[in-house]
Amino acid sequence: MSVKDELSILYKLIDIFKELSFSPERKDISDVVIKGLISVFNLDSAFFYVLDEKRENFLLELSTNQEKRCYSVGEGLIGKVGKEGNIYIERETTTDNSFCIAVPVIGKKNILGVIGGRRNKAKAFNSKEKDLIKVFGYQVGIAMESYIYHKRLIRSKEFRDSILYNILSGILVINKKREIKTFNKSACSLLEDDNLKGKQIHNFFNQEVILNKIEEVIKYNQPRKNIEIEREGYFFNVSLIPLPTEQSEIDVMIIIDDITEIKKALEEKETAKRMTLIGQLSAGIAHEIRNPITGINITLDMLKEAPNITENQTKSINKILKELSDIEDLINSLLEITKPTTLKLKNENIDDFIKAFITRIGDLAKKKNITIKYDCDSENARAMIDEKRLNQVFMNLFNNSLEAINENGIIEIKLSELKENIIISFKDYGSGIKKDIIDKIYEPFYTTKREGAGLGLYITKSIIEGHNGTIKVTSDGNTYTEFLITLPKIRG
Repeated sequence: MSVKDELSILYKLIDIFKELSFSPERKDISDVVIKGLISVFNLDSAFFYVLDEKRENFLLELSTNQEKRCYSVGEGLIGKVGKEGNIYIERETTTDNSFCIAVPVIGKKNILGVIGGRRNKAKAFNSKEKDLIKVFGYQVGIAMESYIYHKRLIRSKEFRDSILYNILSGILVINKKREIKTFNKSACSLLEDDNLKGKQIHNFFNQEVILNKIEEVIKYNQPRKNIEIEREGYFFNVSLIPLPTEQSEIDVMIIIDDITEIKKALEEKETAKRMTLIGQLSAGIAHEIRNPITGINITLDMLKEAPNITENQTKSINKILKELSDIEDLINSLLEITKPTTLKLKNENIDDFIKAFITRIGDLAKKKNITIKYDCDSENARAMIDEKRLNQVFMNLFNNSLEAINENGIIEIKLSELKENIIISFKDYGSGIKKDIIDKIYEPFYTTKREGAGLGLYITKSIIEGHNGTIKVTSDGNTYTEFLITLPKIRG
């Protein structure tokens, strides 16, 4: 599946998830489920079975084709999926070799039903589609649980508090003074406050769009759905529902769903798409640029050797050669970020690797009056690494530290172990990284420097992730910056 196709499915899933989150009736949920199966996953037919209250039979809720009305648990493909909780795909040789997929609908504790359908003409399901339809099954489970809780709320008021407390979506109810009257556990978790009662809603959502929508709900007694907002680095889908009171006033129910992970997935796919386009462009122009640059370099080198050349002319030629070298470095960086990170991994002693790196940079550090302090708690720590590429990571971090410290500073490197991982700390006491940009430093082409293309840390992160590791940064924005690299260690 291409990046474009996967992005298309993710966008469609977001729309379907939004519809599910605001489907108060069972029929509405069924309609959205069938619509999602057909439109998002390109099924030629779809079905939706729900487990009965006795948990003995799966009853047909809705389908596009004629299907069997009931399967007992364990009977047929539907019963098998409902019993085991796994996705199954069968090829129906009795028809036109169509593929039938069945997916469990899972709530917090139990299986609630089975969704799925058929593709005709032997169109098989790939691994990405199976992963995404599994996520869809979980989302349907959330919607079904929400529906079940809603009906119980209608049947008996005594269930209200426990339902609101356990539902996955964050729920708040505010009065005409915009004070929070009622809230659930999920709302406390999402807003990071264990006691919301009596507090003003603008303390948590001060975005003008939300406050204006609340005014509209109260004024017109009409709901406002699917408002997307950002709060402290998290993304939420918010719906506002009017609740008339016995005093002829309007309270507002606020339903909050965290969609941060979906947004991140979309952003990662967009970045991958952007990198693919850059790679195509870079590969096309690299050859055309390198040939004339090579010719210019050769000509300039010949001019430098001319007998009558002046000192000023030599300086000008050297300056031009430096600029040409920068252009070549930029082209190489562009090509590097668009290629898959291929590593030549070997079993290496990480303490020896770090000591060798410190030796290599010793003269440069001494020239800049930089002191390198190394603390090793794990002399025998070993990992599968590509020594050349990991050295590139360390050089990127070292060069960044040099620029932050300028001169007469300290760089601390520490090696330790934590459970199954090797931890490498790379810390400098320079100018730090400001809070408002620290989340952007790994983005390609993002830089605050006068020189450079802003690719160093992007490449650094890619190399570490190629080692199945992680890299994280902390800084007070003023006096220090610390990068923590985690690599899986070799046992024994």
